[in-house]
Amino acid sequence: MYTKPSIPVFNLKTFLLSAALILLVGCSEDSNQGKDTRSADAHLNNSERYIKQGQYRPAILEIRNAVKKSPSAESIGALADVYLELGQYKSAQTLLEEQVVAYPALNYRLTQTYISLTKYFSAKQSFDAIDASSVEAGEYQLLKAKILLGTGNADEGYALLQSIKNQYPNDLDIQLAHFITAYKLGTPEENENNLLELVEQNPENPEALYTAARSRFLQKNYPEAEQLLMKALHQSTTPDVLTPLRSGILNLLSKTLTQMGRYADAVPFEKVLKDANPDASDVQAQLQEAITAIESGDIDKGATLLEKLHQDFPNMESAEALLGVISLEQGDADKASKLFQDSVDPETASPKLSAAAAIAELRLDRKGEALKILEKAASTNPENLHLQTLFGLTAITEEQYKDKGAQALEKAISLGTNELRAYSLLAAHYRQQGKPEKAKQTLKKASETFSSTPDQLALFGAYRHLKLNSEALAYAANLKQTQPQNEAGWLMTAAVNIKEGNTGNASKDLQKALALNNNSAYAWTFTGTNEMVQQNWAKAIPAFEKALRLNPSAPKLAQNLLAAQIKNSTDWTTIVNTFTAIPAEEQASLSHLSLLAVNAMSVGEIDTATNIVERIKASTASTAGQVRHFEIRLIDAEAKTYIKQNKISTAVKTLENGYKKFPDSPEVAILLGNLYLLQEDFNSAKKIHSDLVQKGHDVTATLFNADILIKQDKRDDAFTTLMAYWKTNATPSIGNAIYKVSLSLKQQLPEDFVAQWTKVDPGNYQPLLVQAMNAQQAGENRAIDLYESALKLNPTSIAALNNLAWLYQEDNKLFEADQLATRAVKLSPENAAVLDTAGYIKMKMDSAEAVELLERAVELAPNEKEIQQHLEQAQLRFN
Repeated sequence: MYTKPSIPVFNLKTFLLSAALILLVGCSEDSNQGKDTRSADAHLNNSERYIKQGQYRPAILEIRNAVKKSPSAESIGALADVYLELGQYKSAQTLLEEQVVAYPALNYRLTQTYISLTKYFSAKQSFDAIDASSVEAGEYQLLKAKILLGTGNADEGYALLQSIKNQYPNDLDIQLAHFITAYKLGTPEENENNLLELVEQNPENPEALYTAARSRFLQKNYPEAEQLLMKALHQSTTPDVLTPLRSGILNLLSKTLTQMGRYADAVPFEKVLKDANPDASDVQAQLQEAITAIESGDIDKGATLLEKLHQDFPNMESAEALLGVISLEQGDADKASKLFQDSVDPETASPKLSAAAAIAELRLDRKGEALKILEKAASTNPENLHLQTLFGLTAITEEQYKDKGAQALEKAISLGTNELRAYSLLAAHYRQQGKPEKAKQTLKKASETFSSTPDQLALFGAYRHLKLNSEALAYAANLKQTQPQNEAGWLMTAAVNIKEGNTGNASKDLQKALALNNNSAYAWTFTGTNEMVQQNWAKAIPAFEKALRLNPSAPKLAQNLLAAQIKNSTDWTTIVNTFTAIPAEEQASLSHLSLLAVNAMSVGEIDTATNIVERIKASTASTAGQVRHFEIRLIDAEAKTYIKQNKISTAVKTLENGYKKFPDSPEVAILLGNLYLLQEDFNSAKKIHSDLVQKGHDVTATLFNADILIKQDKRDDAFTTLMAYWKTNATPSIGNAIYKVSLSLKQQLPEDFVAQWTKVDPGNYQPLLVQAMNAQQAGENRAIDLYESALKLNPTSIAALNNLAWLYQEDNKLFEADQLATRAVKLSPENAAVLDTAGYIKMKMDSAEAVELLERAVELAPNEKEIQQHLEQAQLRFN
């Protein structure tokens, strides 16, 4: 039976050697094919003999020959055992994970491997798959005890170890496990007794002697530690590959002699270690130099050193992980993700590394991957505040993870998280579950925890969002009473009054808030909003300007100020001067300029927009990409202004000049191409298409080619062109184009296309809507689920609301059907089909409102017999 040594030592030379051996074995087997007539059992027997002699290289050759001749749990398990003996735990893990499905008996060794890697939760999963009857009872119980200890169940695990220690007094693995655990928990007297018992019962076992020597070393009893280590070294076989046990003995012996001042005596043992792994000390020194550089703030130097290490030693996980952290800090989430994938195991990595790996995935919008990392890391580190908070905040918004997310947020709150969102999202979860009291308790706990004005206002917003309005007002009243010098309570009641149209009361609240804190950006923002509600644009402007001066980095404030100025018919020179006079950091100023540029272009203020774009170009915060973006938008805006003035030739010239300036820009090419199509200049449009193809803009070229065909009234050809491209390059934009053409052709899309479109564009509701309509036509029950999924992505889809309402009423879910139909009517009050659905549902609910809805539907569609019949039924019932 294999047991992991207590102090595993990474041996790079051994690792590389094992990889070379695998390649060597492959060559050996090929060259001797047809000559070796020995059975798999014979190879395994030879390997056992080699292992007893410490000859691991030929042992591996023999085992791999056995695997090739007769793959089985026994032969594969034997190879895994050697990997474990040599400390190559990852190699054992890879081998066993690949084969365990075919050979379930390997779950026993896989459990051992996970324990060696301290992956206790994975160990628990493979342990549960072990057939207990196929394993000796003591071995099975030992694995269980180790997993209990590793997953935090210390009392139960130790109790089990004590029990089996007494049952199996001659099992060294059990005795060692018990000794190590007891040593951590026991008194000095108990530890001494256990130590003497261990050595007495195993006087010639190198692993027992090494374990005892470690204890003596910790007690600073160096002479006895030396005796035990020398004996262990003498009793252990000298292997052809340095094993973790042998390496541990040599390393501890060197340290022991050094502590005793016998430096010369330590040298031979240090030399053996260095000869086995000549690069280890240099690698460690380079790694430490990189860490020192990073800690001192020289990130570039640290990154350079780590890149060199990573290049020289591509399997060095610590260098990969640190490079990943640096890449994430520098904003390269894609590189960080790739580095973390090979270097961060969330079950064993530090919480900070696991969190960094998850954040990289979140920045790449791969929430599923992030959740896999966080779930495992949070399970392994249940007391880590950062992991529990991050997992909870990420999981609570995902349907299949909601309950786990709630548990994580509860844990994070108990640990003292300073994230208000943890409370508000947890409260929302309880509200959705129909547990308003738990939601109230959660927010009340937050009210007792957070004391800053921004947090208090956010908490008030959470109350209002969850429609806990009386609790929100009670919270505001309590703040006014208990914190009379805090403007937050007055701001809260002002917000309610603004929402309810009580602008006079809101003004009084805001005056009190400003009296308490005249430099409150919130108070000035609410004042501006209150004036906007009353259409007092001239009064709103200075309020928003004051707020923006206090908080220049708030984009919403800038938008409000600009909106008030435009409503007040302020000239653009004054608008620009107002914004540029507001002191702000370069990034905030750039944000203001960008807002002004977009809006000036949208209203045709080309000269003003041109001047603003020049300022953007001069900004030290702007990037080349941003400048290019605004210059292209300016060309577009100028051309559209000429088109509105019916100066088509001038618009064409503007775009042609823009195309010369940006010849590699597909955006400008398409703008010009569309103008050619507007003029029905197909030759020039086709030239644009050829340019796009030549410059490698294949998707854009295909879409524009379809536009040309549609303009020529060749919709069938456009559809064929798009479908042909889809087969080799399925992208969301191509899928959407196919859908639009199919609507104009009134052609049903193939099911396989719709299924693929759903996968390619998972955030798009339209593929789900098409599937739902097809399922509804076919009378399939899945139509309801598909419509519901479509509405989650787009709650304002008229077709989804209307059709799902109809299906609900067919299932006699009249309340739910009425809610959806009412929403559809509000969104599309002139749609006869929508009015018909809403009216028919009202009729089934015995509501006289049905008559008015159906009358309007008939007016809009007088020739629809079904709608006419519904109206007649309603009139007969209610008139």
